[in-house]
Amino acid sequence: MTQKIRPSQFITTYGPGSIIELPDGPVLIPLGDEGLFLENNPYGLKVSDFAINDQRMSKGVLKEAKIFRLPTNSELGLENDATIYRTKKFPEWNLCLNSDYHPTRTDILYNFKERGQSACPICRVIPDTSRLLKGSAIRFVSVCKNGHLDDVPWYDLIHHGTTCSETNSVINELKNKNSLLWKTSAGTGLRYTEIECPRCGKSENLGSLYSREINCTARFPETEGLKEPPSRKFDCSVKANIMQRQAANIRIPEIKTLLSVQSVMMDLNSQLQNPSIVAAIKITLKSIDPEWKIHKTKITTQEQLDDFFDNMETLDVAPKIIKKFKDESLEALVQLMDDFNKPIPVGYHDLILDEFNELRKASIYGAPPSAHQSKSKILFKAEKGKRFVIGKNTFVVTPISKLQTISVQTGFKRDDTGDDLLQSDSELVKTSFFDDAGTEWYPGVSYTGEGIFIRLDGDGVLSDILNGDDVKQWLKTHHEETTSGEVDYT
Repeated sequence: MTQKIRPSQFITTYGPGSIIELPDGPVLIPLGDEGLFLENNPYGLKVSDFAINDQRMSKGVLKEAKIFRLPTNSELGLENDATIYRTKKFPEWNLCLNSDYHPTRTDILYNFKERGQSACPICRVIPDTSRLLKGSAIRFVSVCKNGHLDDVPWYDLIHHGTTCSETNSVINELKNKNSLLWKTSAGTGLRYTEIECPRCGKSENLGSLYSREINCTARFPETEGLKEPPSRKFDCSVKANIMQRQAANIRIPEIKTLLSVQSVMMDLNSQLQNPSIVAAIKITLKSIDPEWKIHKTKITTQEQLDDFFDNMETLDVAPKIIKKFKDESLEALVQLMDDFNKPIPVGYHDLILDEFNELRKASIYGAPPSAHQSKSKILFKAEKGKRFVIGKNTFVVTPISKLQTISVQTGFKRDDTGDDLLQSDSELVKTSFFDDAGTEWYPGVSYTGEGIFIRLDGDGVLSDILNGDDVKQWLKTHHEETTSGEVDYT
């Protein structure tokens, strides 16, 4: 069975390492290399075909890593219920509620398979026509703040790490160690449930187990192959806790978002990450000035651009892309070349400041500038801001009719405490993977929309606010610092 997930949901809500509920039971989403781009995948998907080109995010935040987006069924020409992203069943332990049918007159907790299917060791595989209830995945999992996730080790918890004595006489179906009795009394709370080994009689109260720390298996199930057995290293430095698999804090995504707000932002900007185009630009610059890096030489004339076009053809750049460049105005291409090799701020905080400065510039001059003419698709468009006086303050309100954002899920945390104050103590687990060429890829999504930019009118007021104690405390909390300790917003 499948479930529809929008590309934006994959970044904001789900993503690698998350548990998603399907009609046939919960499954875990693996990393992109296993779930989408595994060699010989049924649709021949290649990660490079779904790249999102954004230099500021890749260089400034992801340390040269690249970004991929989720393909959709419609763009692949598939039916809506066709499965694109493969998943793996999780958790493996299940609960069968057919107590009236079981000789023990209890529910059965099991991790048992018959013909490759999860099945109660007594009821076996239940056909759809049967009146018996099919087993369902147990709602409890093991989680630690280092990001590990696993099935709860029910057998070991009941036996306290020792081997079962097997002193009781039981039916053949319950002789395997992955079958336990689930005894529930009148109440609905966890403390009214006892889990018992039928082979020796040892038992534990579920409420007691739920409040107890347990040994962590150091498992990262999202990194495992779909058909691989669980990889447990048992070398985690912290204890784990039993949690409900649908708890919100079992997986907290870490998301970085940047705006594409350069004053002249066109869809041609994304081509500046094409290796062949980059090479063509460098060849052209070197022919103009062998020391172009030192002198910061730029391509500024039509003759130089013609050389650039020729170099693209020599390097086998697609003709339709070359045509896009040739169709663009001289002014737009000169501006585009000015963006090439432009220093990109390093660190998320400095990138946000860079965005603020561009938005502020747009509120004064508009974006693109009124004189700018382009045949290429404009990705950032804003009117000049209008001033409004409210009390003693003057605000500048800038309507933005076109805006593109790039959001990347850099990782997630598993908060095993349920306490927001302790969440920062959890380790960040990366959601990236490496392709065969050694390139690192993060999942991301690109949005196009509109917005409003509101700022105070008056550089002195703004500088005082942004260099105040509140901002310094924010920077300290987020472990970010500026080079000088003060920021010039004037």
